[in-house]
Amino acid sequence: MQVNAYRYLTILSVMAVCTAATAQPGMPGMRPGGQRMGPGGPGGPGGPGGPPPGMRFRREITVATVPVKALDAAIHLTAAQKKQIEAIQTKMRGSRPSFGGGQAGPGGQRGQGRPGGQGGQRGQGAQGRPGGPGRPGSQPGPGGPGGPGGMPDMKAMQAMMATFSKADKQASNSIMGVLTPVQKKALPGAMKNFRVYQQSRIPLELYGDLKLTPAQITRLSQIKPPARPQMGMGRPTDAQMAAMRSNRDKEQKQVMAVLTSGQRTVFQNYEKAHPRRGFGGR
Repeated sequence: MQVNAYRYLTILSVMAVCTAATAQPGMPGMRPGGQRMGPGGPGGPGGPGGPPPGMRFRREITVATVPVKALDAAIHLTAAQKKQIEAIQTKMRGSRPSFGGGQAGPGGQRGQGRPGGQGGQRGQGAQGRPGGPGRPGSQPGPGGPGGPGGMPDMKAMQAMMATFSKADKQASNSIMGVLTPVQKKALPGAMKNFRVYQQSRIPLELYGDLKLTPAQITRLSQIKPPARPQMGMGRPTDAQMAAMRSNRDKEQKQVMAVLTSGQRTVFQNYEKAHPRRGFGGR
């Protein structure tokens, strides 16, 4: 009986050792065998940007850029003349280059995942089984954000300006051919008033609605445009943008002080219906 009991205990001990050797992994915290991939790495750097979005340029007013509504209010166009001038200006706008801002650069390359640890050692014991495959690594990280917009290419901008000037000159000559001698005589005085409107950031579309007096036009012409902060070739800083907004607001208050309450209402209603798109006017 004692011999049988001894043999029984010996068999249980051997089974326990084999079970433990088979169940325990060779490396703590790892599934035995194979390789495990770690988390994805960081994304690559953003790509180069284009011209700053919303960058606008204040252009010199010509008869080709004045809205037909303003020309009509100043020199009294006929219905046929308005139709002809609208067609000329539409053709010019279709042929001139765009000065819209560039978009941000493309995102960077996807990051590489880090390799995981090695698989566990072969289990110890008389009947140890080889370790199983490791867990697969995670996906690589996403690419980085696109780079900020840069300044436009100066040579390309000069070429666009030359193309615009050529189209503007052709359209202006065509419009002058539509006007009568009386209208041509009145046009220089009207163009002078249009430039005062532009300097004062008053939309030319309101020329016939505001009906500013000669005295008001003179006062507006005496308001000095705000000085623009010095900027390099890079994008304006937050401080420079804040200074531009402050100067613009001060100028606007001076302009509003020249208008009557009724004229201010007309101006404000137009502004609500046609929000400004950036510095430098329309």
